[in-house]
Amino acid sequence: MLYGIDIGGTKIETVIFDDEMNQCASWRVSTPRDDYQAFIKLLVDLVGEADEKSGEEGAVGIGIPGFADKDGQYISSNIPCINGKTLQPDLRGALLRPFQTINDRNAFALSEAIGGAGDRASNVLGVILGTGLGAGLVINGRVLGGRQNIAGEWGHVPIPATLRQRYDLPLWQCGCGGIGCLETYISGTGLLSLSRHFGGDYADNSHLLAAMRENRPDALQTFTVFLDCLAASLAQSILFYEPDVIVLGGGLSNIEEIYREMPLRVPVHLFPGAIIPPILPPKFGASSGARGAALLSRGINC
Repeated sequence: MLYGIDIGGTKIETVIFDDEMNQCASWRVSTPRDDYQAFIKLLVDLVGEADEKSGEEGAVGIGIPGFADKDGQYISSNIPCINGKTLQPDLRGALLRPFQTINDRNAFALSEAIGGAGDRASNVLGVILGTGLGAGLVINGRVLGGRQNIAGEWGHVPIPATLRQRYDLPLWQCGCGGIGCLETYISGTGLLSLSRHFGGDYADNSHLLAAMRENRPDALQTFTVFLDCLAASLAQSILFYEPDVIVLGGGLSNIEEIYREMPLRVPVHLFPGAIIPPILPPKFGASSGARGAALLSRGINC
């Protein structure tokens, strides 16, 4: 059996797959954001629970947000308690069994490139629009990586000055330590920040989207700015990576209006004649990241 564990900023999903990647069981729990020991213990418990459900010790793959520096300490993660910690050796000592790790955005991209919405495309860009913002690029079945696997972290590229000026946007502090990162505007948390900036007072994005669909002026303005910022960022990704397919994941990827609006808005931020690749929802939905982590545990070379 194969276990895929997808760690997000608000939830952790565990999925059990058989050798043919059929999903056998899945469950979610809240992510411990501020207690490192509770975080480690929860991962150990999740693997133990998977063993109980499957009746054997399965192969483990874990998708983790952020990346490690030269000393093995995690940085730029949207889970505060793991920043500055040597997560992999600590987890190795706690699990006492082999496991594979992959950045969560790369796990998502791998899943959608192999059997997913981008199957058979040469270059697949998987974009996560969730608690954070990031992307993974899979080229001919292999995840684009490097010494630190930070390729695709364009959520931490500064927002274009033209957009700041056009909408009179503030410069917000990002969890990475930077100021004005794209993530602070077009992630799930960024969308709520935009809403507050334009006078909205919504408990969460579902209420904001409902108000937008009811044509409330502040919600309409917020969503228009969000779409323009997203379109500009996707245009940048096309210039950086020239993907054949862009697959969106994360909670905001469920917003139907995005798929209708992006083909109209992205070209505005590109030079004439640039080809816009298909922008698609994920085939494997919210479980795609866990599936990618399980593919890694299966031995898929990335």
